[in-house]
Amino acid sequence: MKIVKWINPRLALILFGLLITNTGSFMILPFLSLYLSSMKLSTGMIGVVLMVNILCQRGLTFFGGILNDRFGERKLLIIGLSVRLLGYIIYSFASHIFLIFLASAFVGLGGALFAPGLMATIAKLAGDFKPEVFALRNTVINIGSSLGPILGGLLYQYSILWVFILTSLAHLIFLLLIQFAGPDDITAKQKTPVIDLFRFVLQDHAILILALMNATFWFVYSQFNLVIPLYMQDFFQKPSLTGLLFTMNGLFVTFLQYAIAKFVFQKFSGRIALLSGFLSMSAAYFILGLVPYLVSIFLFVLLFSTSEVLIFPTIDNLVSEMAPEDRLSTCYGFVDLGWAAGAASGNLLGGLFFGFVQTHHLFSFAWFSYGSLSLLAILFVFLISQMPQTIHSAADREDS
Repeated sequence: MKIVKWINPRLALILFGLLITNTGSFMILPFLSLYLSSMKLSTGMIGVVLMVNILCQRGLTFFGGILNDRFGERKLLIIGLSVRLLGYIIYSFASHIFLIFLASAFVGLGGALFAPGLMATIAKLAGDFKPEVFALRNTVINIGSSLGPILGGLLYQYSILWVFILTSLAHLIFLLLIQFAGPDDITAKQKTPVIDLFRFVLQDHAILILALMNATFWFVYSQFNLVIPLYMQDFFQKPSLTGLLFTMNGLFVTFLQYAIAKFVFQKFSGRIALLSGFLSMSAAYFILGLVPYLVSIFLFVLLFSTSEVLIFPTIDNLVSEMAPEDRLSTCYGFVDLGWAAGAASGNLLGGLFFGFVQTHHLFSFAWFSYGSLSLLAILFVFLISQMPQTIHSAADREDS
């Protein structure tokens, strides 16, 4: 089965838009702190500015999902892209702290408004091939996150203004494509009241379990960015290898995400994909605890990356399988709250915990703890598999 059979023009347009906007956003992200520092902001104030962005984007995604289901994905995509575009434009000429905070809030709010509906639109357009399309979506995002810093670094040498201009242009192009050629809303005829959407997602046990699973995954996942660099410096005295590890992870996910996910989803059920993903993540951390040698770090990255390529698209697919079509954006927004809660608590509690680990040289205890927490997530997999109309086998889908 060839990819052209299930990538229709409307879906291709969205994937292209994701590629250019993510490339643009990651052109700015690595250099935003430097830009804010050049404006004489203190380190603490820079942290607050970045926190505003995260709170507006991840904290409001649930409400963005509700608005998408109530008013239509296409309309919210246009509004969200416009708000984010305005945020980047304000960043480019901001000369006062108020404007900087406003820009940070607009960039985050824009993402919160369009991200859930965009996921719902992808799920609806993908038809019987949602797992493969979600894997392809993650690949596109990873390509953007890899290209963006390179292009941003080249342009930053000349002027940060060029970085903001190209990022704004990327969002403007996607906005115009959606405005004039994008897919129409694919919503139910009867629009659900906002209060009913809110009640529905809080009473749906399957979606609640998925949100908890997502939170657990992101809590453990965040330790890769937080503590592995510290471990390389403290235990191996080789901080220079940290960049290589992250490059390995990025290349693995970028080039093998689609191939691995497509193979697994065609041969096995979503339950097996999730079990394999969490077992791989657990094994990655257990290996660090059992084999405290440099070679174990590289094996860790391979197993950790494998868990990433299996779990990401499977959770995305499960939401689309379990949620009613007229409440799909709401469910995506709510499950994304698990991302916010898991990543935020992972960085906060993980930092405190690893500080204790460093002081008492209990590195193996840390790795066994994270490995055990990954195994705990398997409980959610078994719970979710008992829900009706959830994890379907690839064999149940039509082979067209």
